Amino acid sequence: MMQTHPMRVTTLVAILLALLAVPAARVSGLLGGAPPAPPRAVTPLPARPPATVPTPAARTVLPTPAPSSAGPLVLQPAPTVRILPALSWTVALLRPGGVDVNADTAASSPSIHLPDRTEFGTRRVLPVIGRMDPWLEVRLPIRPNNSSGWIREDEVDVSAVEDRITVNLETRQLSWDHSLGQTALAPIAIGGPDSPTPRGEFYVTDVVPSGGAYGPWILALNGHSDTFTDFEGGDARLAIHGTDDASSIGGATSHGCVRVGNDLDRQLAAIIRPGTVVEIG
Repeated sequence: MMQTHPMRVTTLVAILLALLAVPAARVSGLLGGAPPAPPRAVTPLPARPPATVPTPAARTVLPTPAPSSAGPLVLQPAPTVRILPALSWTVALLRPGGVDVNADTAASSPSIHLPDRTEFGTRRVLPVIGRMDPWLEVRLPIRPNNSSGWIREDEVDVSAVEDRITVNLETRQLSWDHSLGQTALAPIAIGGPDSPTPRGEFYVTDVVPSGGAYGPWILALNGHSDTFTDFEGGDARLAIHGTDDASSIGGATSHGCVRVGNDLDRQLAAIIRPGTVVEIG
């Protein structure tokens, strides 16, 4: 019989205990949510005078993307520059303490209160979809999808975003429109028959580092699954993210999220800011 040295046994036990103590990080609620690194610090948008709708600042055109195993991205001048409604580019940035949200401008008391930070620690940004002085109608991060409410304009900071993302479920393509008239097109994967990707006008709430099966980044959206009420320990949220399976791009294979190639995933994460509108239809 082979004898075991007591010192070696003690060392092995210590190593095993250390391994068992390492927690597994998760992104709760995101459909197919990846176990990410801690949320990155997202640079807040600049505060603007609340009484005016700012004009997006000039920026350079989108960089030419590198080829991806999921198929090359197509970057080209838009054949016709779409004139988007001015309010689609306007966002409200919540101040410390959050904001009360009314169901309508005549309501005697607020329906809900939104904190100034999301669950990932990002400063909360709400797209503005209407205005009735002194009120702003904003898109909300709650169920049911496409919910909206009214907040006072003098209680938030107003700024603008320069990008818009459109997801075409029929062609399974994502279009990324920039204010300078440039458009990036790319193939995507969408929700499967049992968990289809919901249609509607959503927006980016957070940009979260990820990894593994779900690509390098997750762009969390305010939308929620129509199939699942919870997922990975939280309310089932929609997202745009990368993938470790390039062959899935072009298919209907996800739990409802929009999958993109990892090259595009990195580009979106580098430029897209919270509040960017994501139209899915």
